[in-house]
Amino acid sequence: MFTAYRFQTFGEFSAMLSCFNIEARQVRGEFEGSPYNGIVYTLTDDAGRPVCTPIKSSLIGKRFGYEGIEKRIAVNVRDFRNRKWQPKIHDAVTLAMHGCRGNREDFIRLLGEKGIDVVFRENEEGRIYGVTFIDHRNREVYNGSRLGKEFSANAFKQLFNRPQELPESESPGQYTSTRESLSDNMESAIEQAFGIFSPDINGPDPQEEALARRLQRKKKKKRRSRGIS
Repeated sequence: MFTAYRFQTFGEFSAMLSCFNIEARQVRGEFEGSPYNGIVYTLTDDAGRPVCTPIKSSLIGKRFGYEGIEKRIAVNVRDFRNRKWQPKIHDAVTLAMHGCRGNREDFIRLLGEKGIDVVFRENEEGRIYGVTFIDHRNREVYNGSRLGKEFSANAFKQLFNRPQELPESESPGQYTSTRESLSDNMESAIEQAFGIFSPDINGPDPQEEALARRLQRKKKKKRRSRGIS
């Protein structure tokens, strides 16, 4: 089980999961006069298109539900304010901004070489209105504005629209992605995907452990049916 990723908003949490082909969406409503909040998860392809029916967080475990994620966010925000963890990627992002010469794909590639994913949020016209960095080596997630105004959405709109103003730099090396591919089998993918972080505030969740055991039994049965010893 991997160490927990640290994020301070649901948007940062969602951006982190998108790197592993998972969409997390909040659902709100009212039942018998009482408001409720929840989260549904969906496996996606590389273009972000759903490849399965949305899955309720209750089927995965309490720690992945609305209250569990909110509790994790509160702990991370407190620890960040107390400087128990701080961004370590300023230099890497700055070098990529100069080295890409205004080319968006080169910028993504250069960050990938440093174990950093970047997720841009855009409107229908393709205008960037948000950017999030996922530092896989340190398991930390940051909205650009949290790193500083020089890493905000406006900075990247200018970067990609005015490349002629950027200094020349050496050609970057070969890109090595840190993104882990998910299995084609939905159940196996869910099991793998939700092992990328492990919020342990409430300790082991019986429902989650039962699901993991059930998935493991199904995988063993499939191996035997294919003649795998």
